[in-house]
Order: sequence, then structure tokens, then C-alpha cells
Amino acid sequence: MYERYEQWAADEDGDARGARLDAVLPLVPSRRAALDLGCGTGVTATARLSREFDAVTAIDISARSIDAARGRVPGVDFRVGDMTEIELPAHAFDLVTAFSSILHVPATEQPALVRRVASWLAPDGVFLFDVGLHAGEQNEDDWFGAPMCWSSLGYDETLAMVAAAGLRIVSAEVDTHVEHGCDASFLWVTAQSAA
Repeated sequence: MYERYEQWAADEDGDARGARLDAVLPLVPSRRAALDLGCGTGVTATARLSREFDAVTAIDISARSIDAARGRVPGVDFRVGDMTEIELPAHAFDLVTAFSSILHVPATEQPALVRRVASWLAPDGVFLFDVGLHAGEQNEDDWFGAPMCWSSLGYDETLAMVAAAGLRIVSAEVDTHVEHGCDASFLWVTAQSAA
């Protein structure tokens, strides 16, 4: 699946992830360490993070994606794991990104995940992620060759979840673009930990 997804993402996304990173990097207090959740093959966000930060950790649940990533983006600590369960050190990361990955976590598990992310952020650390704009869940049996789930709490509940984790919301932007011939709307959130 990862090869088909990678091609589709390149066609759909262009350099949108790079533009999102450009927007948040001035907020990041240090370029010491970054974490990329749901990194896939690493060729988009992870590769860029590896040029900006001294150390990058990147996690994906797909062992095949991680194998491909290790061959494409040297110098990154790539790990196979479930972002809702993996153990990472507290206050270790100046930036945590989750591009099109949290929306694959069931909505009921997203608040606990965001609390975990908050615990991983260094003081003034930044968390950048996107989820679906509207509350609900969608399942597809064959999405690029694998079953897939999308889940979201919706706009207000997502922002409440971030605030409840002790993070300050810096921005919340709605982005709508065409995917597979239909409008798809996403909520992009930038949040920051307390100093």
C-alpha cells in the first residue's frame, strides 16, 4: 500500500506539508529534536525535519513503510510502532508533527494520544497536526490495497481536546481541497506547550 499512497500523496499534496512546516518553524524554540508521527516512507515531512533538526524520531505502524524510509532518509531514528502505545521520553521534542495520521486513530482514542504528545513536548514545544473537520467515522475495505478508517471529533471537540491536554492553541485553520473528485475538509491545528 505504501507505494500507492506515496504516489497519490505526492500528486494530491504537492508541497503543502512543507508550507505547513515553514509556517510553524519560527515558533519552535530549539532545533534540537523533532518527532514525526505516522511518517510513512519519510520522503515528505520526515526528510524536511531531518534537514532542520539535530535529531529526528519518526514512527509508523507499517513495518514496510519504515523499511522503505530507512533506505531513503538516513540519519533518522525510524521506529515501527503504534503512536497510541509507543513509549517516548517526557519533554524530549521541540516539534511533534502528525500529517494525515491522527485522523486514522479512533476518535475515542484521540484525547489520550494528544495528552501523550503534550507530555513529549519540551517547554514551548510545538505540535502540528490535522484531522477531519467534521465529527464522525468512515471505513473503507480497500483503500490503496488495505482497509482504512478515518475518524474525527469535529472542530469544537478537537480544539477542546487540545486545550484539555494543557496546550495553547496557536492556530486552527480549515483547509478544503479535492480528493478523488470530492471536496475534503481538514482542520489543521498548531498548539504549543507551556514554558
